[in-house]
Amino acid sequence: IQVFLNSTAQDVYGNNFSNFAETFTIAGALASTAPVAQVVNPFPNATNVPLNTVIQVEFNQPLQTGTVTCNGSSGSVTLYQGSTATYLTPTCTYSFPAGTAVDDAAPTIVSLAPPNSSINIGTNAAISFNFNKAINPVSVTGSSIQVSGGSITETPSSISFTPDFTRTTIVPQAPLPSSTQMAIAINGVTSEAGVAVVSQTTHFTTTAGPDVTNPYVVNASVAANQYVGTNAAFAMQFNEAMDPGSLNPAGAHDVFLYDSTSATYVATAITFSADLTTVMLKPTANLTANHSLQMCSNSMTDLSGNPQQSFCVNFYAGSSTVTTGPVVLQVSPPAGFTGVGTNSWIQILWNEPIDAASIGGVTLKSGSSLIPAVATMFDGDQGIQLLPLLPLTPNTLYTVNVAGVLDITGNAQASFPSQSFTTGTGADLVQPTAVSMNPPNGAASVATNTAVQVVFSKAMDPASFDPANSFKLIDSSLNVVPATITFSPDYTTATLQPTSNLASGANYDLFISYFATVYDLAGNRFAPTIVFFTTQ
Repeated sequence: IQVFLNSTAQDVYGNNFSNFAETFTIAGALASTAPVAQVVNPFPNATNVPLNTVIQVEFNQPLQTGTVTCNGSSGSVTLYQGSTATYLTPTCTYSFPAGTAVDDAAPTIVSLAPPNSSINIGTNAAISFNFNKAINPVSVTGSSIQVSGGSITETPSSISFTPDFTRTTIVPQAPLPSSTQMAIAINGVTSEAGVAVVSQTTHFTTTAGPDVTNPYVVNASVAANQYVGTNAAFAMQFNEAMDPGSLNPAGAHDVFLYDSTSATYVATAITFSADLTTVMLKPTANLTANHSLQMCSNSMTDLSGNPQQSFCVNFYAGSSTVTTGPVVLQVSPPAGFTGVGTNSWIQILWNEPIDAASIGGVTLKSGSSLIPAVATMFDGDQGIQLLPLLPLTPNTLYTVNVAGVLDITGNAQASFPSQSFTTGTGADLVQPTAVSMNPPNGAASVATNTAVQVVFSKAMDPASFDPANSFKLIDSSLNVVPATITFSPDYTTATLQPTSNLASGANYDLFISYFATVYDLAGNRFAPTIVFFTTQ
C-alpha cells in the first residue's frame, strides 16, 4: 500500500507542504502463510555470548508442537558447534560465537525517551530504551514494556532493535491519549543470559496532539569559516529536547567532528545539556593547527521520535590555543532591584555553554550567610538557576556571587562583580501578561527595519530570554532570525533587534514562551504566545 500527500496541502499560513510518500505491506493471512522467525536470542552474529545464555526463537504465530524436534542433525531445530563440528541438542538455525564467561549482571537502562517527568510529548511518540548491553529481543513485548495512561494500555504495532540489540523502540498501535500523564513500566526484559532489568516505572505527559515537526539546530558554538583555538570544545543547540539514545547508534557517525584536511574523524567525548537541547563535543586531544574541520549532526531524533534536519558547519583550527572564557549576559534579579518577591529564584545567563562541574562558585548570600539553594542548568547549559530551599526573608538585601565558572573548553570567565537586590514584603504569585506589542498581532506592511517590542505587565527575568528559543522570531522558511535582546531599565519592556533588515513582503512569527519559557523575576510563567505579522 502506498500513501501520498502532495504539495497542494498547506499549513494554516498558506505555506505548501513538501511531497510525502510512504509504503507499507499488509501481512498475509496466518492460515495460509508459513511461520516466520521474528526475533532470536542471541541475535545473529552476536559475539561474546554468555555461556549461560538460554537460546530462544520467537515466531509470528503459534507452532504445531509435533513439528518442533531437537534430535541433533536430524531435528527440525539444530544447534551446530563449529569448533568441534558437532550438532548439539537442543539446536537452533543460526550461528554465533560463544564468549568465555557467564553473565549474571542485570542490564541497566542508559537512556529512555521520553525521559521521566518530561512534558509536551507528541501523541505520536514512540518509546525507546538504550541498555548498557545487548538484551534478549524475545523478552521485549507489550507486557514487559507496558505503556499506559488514563484507562488505556497501548498495544505495540512494531518492536525494533539496533543491530547490536542495545536499543529497542516500541511504536504504539494507536496514538497516545492527549494531555495525559503516561506511564512506562518495564518488568521482564532480560539480558541474553536471562538476567532481568530491574523493574521500574517512569512517567511523561503528552501534549494536545501529535508532534510532527523535525527538530533543527538553532545555535552552534562555531560559525561557518570561523577560526577556533586548537583546544576548542563545541556545542549544537536544538530548538527542542533531543533523545540522547538516538546518538550514534551501533557506532555510527551521526554526530561528529571531522578533520577534512586529514580525512579522519576527530575522537570526541559527547555529552548532553541538562535540558537535552544541546549536544556538546569535546575532542579528546587538541585539534591539529591550521586544519579544515566540520561539525555535523544528521540522524538524531527528538523525544517524539521525529528525525532532525541535517546540520553541518565548516570551520578552521587556528595556530594556537584560545583562553577567552565565558561572559555573563544577564543576571536575575537585576542589580539594584527592590521589592523582589520572597519566592524569587536567581538565574545567570552566559554567552556560551558552561561546564556544569564548575558552578560551585555561584552562590546567594545574605550578609556573610550562605543561602542554601538547589543549582540546576538551563538553556542548553548556558544558564544556572539557584532555587533557595526556603523563601527569602522580606525586606532583606541579598548578594549574587559568580566566580570560578568555566566554559566547556575549560576556559575561566573573567572576574565578575557581585550584584545585590532587595526583597519586598512577601511572595509574588501574579502571572505576567502582555500590555502591548509592536508590531501588533496580524499587522501588515511592517517596515523591514522594525525592532520587535513587547511591553509586559511587570518586570521580567532577563536571563530567561533567548533569541534562539524562548523569545525568537521565525521567518516563513522556519529559520530563526538572528537577533539581540535588550530591556528597559525597569525590565518591563523587551526589544528584539534583528541583526539585519527583515525580508520584504515576508511572513514572520514571534514565539514568546513557546519553545522555552520566559518568566518574571519571581519565576511566574508568561503564557505561550505567538505574534504574526507581514513586512511591507
